[in-house]
Amino acid sequence: MKFLIACDSFKGSLSSPQVCACISNALKGAGFDTAVCPLADGGEGTVDAFSTALECERVTIAVHDPLMRQITAQYIIADKTAIIEMAAASGITLLKREELNPEITSTYGTGELILHAIERGCTKIILGIGGSATNDGGKGCLEALGATFTDSDNRPLPHGGASLTRLDKIKLDNFKKVSDYAQLIIACDVTSPLCGENGASQVFAPQKGADEQQVEGLEKALSHLSGKSRELLGTDYALLPGTGAAGGLGFGLVAFCGGKLTAGFDALSSALNLSEKIKDCDIVITGEGKTDRSTLLGKLPVSVSALARKHNKPCYLISGDIDDSIDISDHFKGAYKCRQPSDSVETAIENAHSRLISATERLIKDIKVI
Repeated sequence: MKFLIACDSFKGSLSSPQVCACISNALKGAGFDTAVCPLADGGEGTVDAFSTALECERVTIAVHDPLMRQITAQYIIADKTAIIEMAAASGITLLKREELNPEITSTYGTGELILHAIERGCTKIILGIGGSATNDGGKGCLEALGATFTDSDNRPLPHGGASLTRLDKIKLDNFKKVSDYAQLIIACDVTSPLCGENGASQVFAPQKGADEQQVEGLEKALSHLSGKSRELLGTDYALLPGTGAAGGLGFGLVAFCGGKLTAGFDALSSALNLSEKIKDCDIVITGEGKTDRSTLLGKLPVSVSALARKHNKPCYLISGDIDDSIDISDHFKGAYKCRQPSDSVETAIENAHSRLISATERLIKDIKVI
């Protein structure tokens, strides 16, 4: 019996190669054959996953993190195509838990990465927008590209999404529209619109540290941004699936940069020949850091499961944590949670490796009974 392990990273603890290797080693120890295929959904690990399939140059530059502190971030260039993950500059893993605040975090660093790729002469940019710490509608990214967001007194707005409630004008006099320089492909496996019950603020802001009152304020802020953008551009982009991804970065890139939203999973799985690897195995194992209702909106494990089903292969889920209130039985033959009932989030993350081994051992025990 041969297993294919095709997992996302466990954000904040284990990379996707580490997750896949840990599960593989446990299965090999029980006498099973394995193959691994580390994956990413446009978030952290996307660049590393692509770099395993492509000959590329790795580029390191100075950018600003979500709190506007200077850091270094990397992207890759393969034959004039830049592959960038916004998580490298604006990702949630760049912040400590107590620093999470989607009212003030910015996508500015992501814009710096895009601008650098343009200046390097790249004619195509694939941008993965998963794993963000932000909820600013892409405001920071657009500012790095030269846009200005001002209030009624013509003062630039502070960084972050909360300030968008005071937005009066969007100025594009010095703006570098990405599509004037390069094709922009936005790799996104979330189908959320900008606003509403399935939108950026209500679904994802709580994961980034927002309480109920902050969620309400951020929802109003993005709705206001949508209205002002519609007045300026003459088109309403806010209802497009995927515009709510990365705290609305999807919206900003489509509306102002000429970006095209596409399934990041499709792009990556094609490059890594995932379909053929699934055909060549008996059982598929996938996973992520936390499985919750956002997973059901099109995140990586559900996409892996659908591809496995297409080839009549059973698919099991091993995740760092699983929200017990959601029903995932239609997608997975079995599901295994690494986090133990007594674990705090911090404890689960600190002991991610041992918890992952334990979860895999439970799966192995069940497989041997079947």
